[in-house]
Amino acid sequence: MAYLDLNGLKRVGTRLNALFVRQDKIANNVSTTAAGMVLDARQGKALQDAINGKVAKTTATATLSASGWSASGSNYVQSVTVSGMTSSTTAIIVAAPASYTVYAENMVYCSAQGSGTLTFTAATKPASNLTANILVLK
Repeated sequence: MAYLDLNGLKRVGTRLNALFVRQDKIANNVSTTAAGMVLDARQGKALQDAINGKVAKTTATATLSASGWSASGSNYVQSVTVSGMTSSTTAIIVAAPASYTVYAENMVYCSAQGSGTLTFTAATKPASNLTANILVLK
């Protein structure tokens, strides 16, 4: 009959501790800060629900007209109205696919944001209208 001596049992215990998470090391809350703890999967849904309830998303498009650019030093600028925009709002602004090449050729970028406005800057004055796609996160 084979048996484990005390050293063998200790080795088995050490190996089990390395392979498995002890139940007293699982936190089913979002306030535990102790090192070595893991988050219960049920908290993933709770966190996602909280995130979904906190961020409002709106989309908009803005047209930058060819005639709307004003000289500003060696660049050109144009401001457009965007509902819901503030100086601290997070916004993701990209060229619409049909405008991408002209954006790149004229080095157009969004250079400022304010209350209800976005300001765009161009290194050279675009000869055609451009469209910007805007995602506003509040």
